[in-house]
Amino acid sequence: MSCGTCHNLSNGFTDNGLVFSINDIGAPTIRNSSPLFNLAWTDKGFFWDGRAMTLEEAINDAINNEQHPEWETTLLDIQADDTYELEFAKAFEDAKVDQTNVVKAISSFVRTLISKDSKYDLSVRGQATLTPLEQEGFDLVFTTERGDCFHCHGVYPFMTDNDFHDNGLQDVNAIAAYDDQGLGGFNGVSTDIGKMKAPPLRNLSYTAPYMHDGRLTTLDEVIDFYSEGVHATPNVDPLMKQALQGGVQLNAQEKAALKAFLLTLDDPTFISNEDYESPF
Repeated sequence: MSCGTCHNLSNGFTDNGLVFSINDIGAPTIRNSSPLFNLAWTDKGFFWDGRAMTLEEAINDAINNEQHPEWETTLLDIQADDTYELEFAKAFEDAKVDQTNVVKAISSFVRTLISKDSKYDLSVRGQATLTPLEQEGFDLVFTTERGDCFHCHGVYPFMTDNDFHDNGLQDVNAIAAYDDQGLGGFNGVSTDIGKMKAPPLRNLSYTAPYMHDGRLTTLDEVIDFYSEGVHATPNVDPLMKQALQGGVQLNAQEKAALKAFLLTLDDPTFISNEDYESPF
């Protein structure tokens, strides 16, 4: 079972629209598959719960735990492949086909996955112009509290602060009631329970469904959630200033503008980049 089984290029390296991936023994994983791009600059932890601090730790976790509980068998298959033996000899001084070098190879490739040519990127470089509706959506993201997006997603060019937040998604009124404890479940800090990694706003057309549990199937549902579906959870982020009102209460025009801008962050050149396609 390859990494590409759950991280498909045409889906922004997410899992083909599935809510939960199926691992190599046929069991579902517990969270939605995250996109893989621009991870070379991640510095606050990987996975929804931040349980890996480096990309190498994340790859080790992925191949040993939820996706590949039978990793030792997979490694034997790789070692038995003459093509891999030759490629590892080219890439590594010790020429070993072992877990250490497998992780180095995968991590090195993932760091090359760079999304940077969306319409919005082109507009920043003076190569495209946003429509009035898209510009209105830009203002909702970056320049006003009305959309309240920029606190967590206004870091350009990544469109995420790479940090962890409780965004009021889980409808709970007590710490013990969280279905998924996220960062707090990993580090044991009660004030971090419910916090999840803020994903990038890039390539949203390709990476549905959304949120850590894939509960929102469309971009419209995501916008509706932040507008009027937020819950005032025990650890809801203070940046979610309208949580007690259910969200920022956008009107129909504002929702349309926000969606229009978010779609300018799609990067079709990324999902069609032949360098990222399967070589087999």
